[in-house]
Amino acid sequence: MEESLKERAVDPKISVIITIHNAEKYLRECLDSVINQTFGNIEVLCMDGGSTDASPQILREYAGRDCRIRIIDDTNTSYGHKVNAGILQAKGEYVSVLESDDMYEPFMLERLYEIVRLYQPDLVNGNYTNFFDINGRRFGYVTQMYEEKDYNCLINYRKEPERFGVIPRYWTGIFRRGFLLEQNIRMNESPGASFQDMSFRFLTSILAASAYHLDLPLYLYRTDNPGSSMHDSTKTIVIAEEHEFLHNELKKRSITDGHVWHNAYLWKYM
Repeated sequence: MEESLKERAVDPKISVIITIHNAEKYLRECLDSVINQTFGNIEVLCMDGGSTDASPQILREYAGRDCRIRIIDDTNTSYGHKVNAGILQAKGEYVSVLESDDMYEPFMLERLYEIVRLYQPDLVNGNYTNFFDINGRRFGYVTQMYEEKDYNCLINYRKEPERFGVIPRYWTGIFRRGFLLEQNIRMNESPGASFQDMSFRFLTSILAASAYHLDLPLYLYRTDNPGSSMHDSTKTIVIAEEHEFLHNELKKRSITDGHVWHNAYLWKYM
């Protein structure tokens, strides 16, 4: 088993980027969900943000058991910086981003890569399950991200702008790394870990020549982490800053399509 993992790490098909900062409470469950995937030809890039808890020790323990795991020290506190650094250092044909308090369904990467083999889309994703724990019991409910007509088919948003919609959650899928590099799509490297994925979701949506959405819950999204940015109302102003970053990106790329700007403002004010 160890020898096969070494071979897989040389030419991985998917690079999983995990952003970490003081995540000891959830990290083991997160890592287990990745290394136990039914699709094994992966590398796991653990972007540690200078954690002061037991996260570094946990990462070293797992890396010692599974050579597909690479620990990358990145003390920059920006979530966006960690994702960008992971994309640049990734070796995989496709990349995904996993937050350290969340998990993958065991079959997530296998199902996504089945679509890659068929269509080689710029992005392919699925739905997700919101989950929370109460008194030792786990509860969850599935979020459907798209209209029924947009599932299980190849979509070219450039040629079908009327079907355009911003990716509601970007961590439910994988992105062709060459597409991200060719289009120079990066996350905003603003300080902290709040909402930097908003512009990334918009740009990948409008610039992808092909996208595929599976009507299947693949990602497990934790809703009961008190440290999540979604629970911090003081970070609301960051949303406005993120939309300013997005608008600057659209202008820099000389994007003038009416449907794109309509969606940008609709998304902003809704």
